Amino acid sequence: MTLTFLLVAVGALDLTRSRRRGARWVVSAAVGVLLMTFGWLGLGLSPFVTLAILAIGFAWLAVMPWSGRTEAGTAPAPSRLWPVAGLAAAIVGASALDVLSPPTSQSPLELVYSQALVSAGGGPMSGIRFAVITAAIGVGLVLVQTSNVIVRAALGPVVQGGDVAADGSRSAKKRLKKTAEAAQATTVASGGSRPGLKGGRLIGPLERVLILVLAFTGMFTVIAAVIAAKGVVRFPEIAGDKGEGSKAEEFLVGTLTSCALAAAGGLYLYAVSR
Repeated sequence: MTLTFLLVAVGALDLTRSRRRGARWVVSAAVGVLLMTFGWLGLGLSPFVTLAILAIGFAWLAVMPWSGRTEAGTAPAPSRLWPVAGLAAAIVGASALDVLSPPTSQSPLELVYSQALVSAGGGPMSGIRFAVITAAIGVGLVLVQTSNVIVRAALGPVVQGGDVAADGSRSAKKRLKKTAEAAQATTVASGGSRPGLKGGRLIGPLERVLILVLAFTGMFTVIAAVIAAKGVVRFPEIAGDKGEGSKAEEFLVGTLTSCALAAAGGLYLYAVSR
């Protein structure tokens, strides 16, 4: 349950990124209290483990940019890949803790779930374990917003570094302007947005959830068709790259990162369900 709670905590806290600047930390603090109750009293985790995971969640929220652009909206926020590595290390640590210290008894919420199944006489939920349900919630939360943040971080070096390499003689002002335009153009692959086109923030999570569902139903050819259709939609923009190749690179990095996150979530759900 440690890894599941980590996913739930990070994913739930990341959902507060959509709030206005003044209310962000107020809402985050309220979510933190709910998460503390859920982890400690609901899942039966120790207070130390619960607080440690919440600290990781708030640290992730603090060090990662709130959006893909600065407050002025004129340039992309600085790319930060090291927190992604830190989050990955925390996930590995939580997994190791689950393996080395498996629960010896049912958690309070799991007992309530079991009693509810008995009272209902089984039903369609009788074959689904509580651990699978909570793991699915955690993976779902991460695929919604946290994955958008990770994909944006992965795209940062591609957008910023690629621009400087393409024309190192340009002035800093022109490079910044071009970088901002390139970052705003990265919508579907990164889950970001540009003026007048806000759907990218929704398309990214929908794509990852769809891939996850299709993988569990064994429809792998449909997954390939979805990715191919995405490439067809983006082809006019990629074709208009005038030989620089930056948009194609952004598309590949964003799509592969997004698919890798969906695959990782699927593997975790598969491991929990075994």
